[in-house]
Amino acid sequence: PGIRQPNSRFWTHFLAWAEPVAAAVDGRIGCAPGHLLHLWHGDLADRQSGIGRQLLHEQGFDPACDIRIGPSGCIEWASDKPEIHQWLPEFFRRRREDGA
Repeated sequence: PGIRQPNSRFWTHFLAWAEPVAAAVDGRIGCAPGHLLHLWHGDLADRQSGIGRQLLHEQGFDPACDIRIGPSGCIEWASDKPEIHQWLPEFFRRRREDGA
């Protein structure tokens, strides 16, 4: 199953966040005039978004168990899965988000 399947750990984690947000917003969405600055994330061909999510899924990554918010307020590892811990930084380097 893919990450959007009902039994996916990713999907379950996402819904746990999204459902309360959707209830709080209750369809009230608006806009404001102005300009938006968007930082460049590199070429689309290098981003590999779908591939990264699929590989995390195949490696058994579970956001509810494998990561947490640490004392500094940043996300940190909460599980002992060295293969994922080693793979993820390399994946982000290959994305070349700054074009380097």
